[in-house]
Amino acid sequence: MRMIRWKEWKKVKTKYKNLIKLGISKGKAWEWANTRKAYWCIAKSPILHREIDTGQT
Repeated sequence: MRMIRWKEWKKVKTKYKNLIKLGISKGKAWEWANTRKAYWCIAKSPILHREIDTGQT
């Protein structure tokens, strides 16, 4: 589910805005939104585990 959500957001700007909406600090949001890692690597990250699994999206 997290990987699908991350893929839907596509652009860096969209990822950044959505991560901020989830309550992540601006610095961390930019760091994760602008990463070049694969979808699965990001989907396994602690930030997405914590925020997307809580059902806030």
